[in-house]
Amino acid sequence: MCTVASTVIAPRSADRPGTGSAPADSRTAHPARLSRRLPHTLHAARNARGVVLDFLRDLGQEIVGDAAHLVVSELVANAVRHGRPPVDLTLTWWDDRARRPGLLVEVLDRGTPVLLGPSTRVGDAEAEGGRGLMLVEACSDRWGVCHHDGAGLHVWAEIDRPGAAR
Repeated sequence: MCTVASTVIAPRSADRPGTGSAPADSRTAHPARLSRRLPHTLHAARNARGVVLDFLRDLGQEIVGDAAHLVVSELVANAVRHGRPPVDLTLTWWDDRARRPGLLVEVLDRGTPVLLGPSTRVGDAEAEGGRGLMLVEACSDRWGVCHHDGAGLHVWAEIDRPGAAR
């Protein structure tokens, strides 16, 4: 079961990049996709930032790079801190006429405790953490979280290319 952050509406499977078939008149027959298994270490977020930088640079889509770096960093750091290995990162660039061009970031871990629902509430002002999902919400256009077949947590965020019309 998926939980959607804030007032965001979770995309239906037919609307999610990577599900269903690409439209016949799309500019890109298939979305560009890259998946990486990340080390379950403190350096995982840094590694993930490098992966997203290279992915966007190869596609000529650095325009979403700043937001993507923050989103990837927060989602991967949460998976390492609160989940169990392995942690998988999938990046999908969708660029066709059926939807707004942009980046889908997905992070899957295998052991996040029971999901109470995504929270963007700020904790104690003196706390070291607790603000990451606020950054994800601020830097992405849509995001949400789902249990993954009882074996972990799947968190996703979509970042639209600025100025792209549908």
